[in-house]
Amino acid sequence: MNMVRHLAIMTFFALPLAAINPVFADSMLPEGRIVSSKFNTPMFQGKRLDWCRYWAKDCGKPAADAWCRSQGFETASEFLIDENIGKSFPTKVIGTGQICNKNFCDGFKKITCYRYYCPAGAKEDCCYGKAC
Repeated sequence: MNMVRHLAIMTFFALPLAAINPVFADSMLPEGRIVSSKFNTPMFQGKRLDWCRYWAKDCGKPAADAWCRSQGFETASEFLIDENIGKSFPTKVIGTGQICNKNFCDGFKKITCYRYYCPAGAKEDCCYGKAC
């Protein structure tokens, strides 16, 4: 009888610990992982992806993030500019669809996109090595 009472007390104190301590709580969740893909010279609707999300605005990461989301990823983790390519390789602005075919138009040389992957059936309750 004493052992049952001891286990009940331990369980009572362990439950709040799981709720407030992410390290303890993580061990109860399936472990997820990050899936990433690298894309060289990314294209958008048949043209090279422009460096800016909107005409001369939100350049670099905002445009890379929007393109990654259009490919089914969450965000961009790395990207490189390809400068002054518009005359040879016209670029297309992802936010407006405008085409830039001038010498000064920049595009992306490379974008690395990532998303979180969770084991089947655990999408909402998965831990990715961060506080859940």
